[in-house]
Amino acid sequence: MHQNEATETQAEKRAREAQERADAKQAARLANVQHRAAEQALAKIEPVLAALRALVSKDRFQFLSALIVDPLTRANDKLSGWVDAATQVVSTGSGDLEFDGKTLAVELASVRKNMALATSMLGQLSRMA
Repeated sequence: MHQNEATETQAEKRAREAQERADAKQAARLANVQHRAAEQALAKIEPVLAALRALVSKDRFQFLSALIVDPLTRANDKLSGWVDAATQVVSTGSGDLEFDGKTLAVELASVRKNMALATSMLGQLSRMA
């Protein structure tokens, strides 16, 4: 509770209520921005994560070098965590995203590059067999 309401003047009461409304409005704006950012992140991450999971589930994936497998495995874990965080923000309206737009773009570019390399190597393994 703020000042004792008996000693609070009408002007002070109006000013406090106006500040509380402004604070609530700002919090709603920030939650809306966070919600939109989470939805956009999910739209970018989910297709890459689905492709990555499909690649990892291939029979010959285990025969690739650890130099290729390890970064993709770490990326799978990281992207899964990011999806969980973004899903929580979208579904509950609370929580924080563990990344920003630039970090997300860099990570997705790296994953796509590593996936292309792994796909190429899997193709070479298939031709050898």
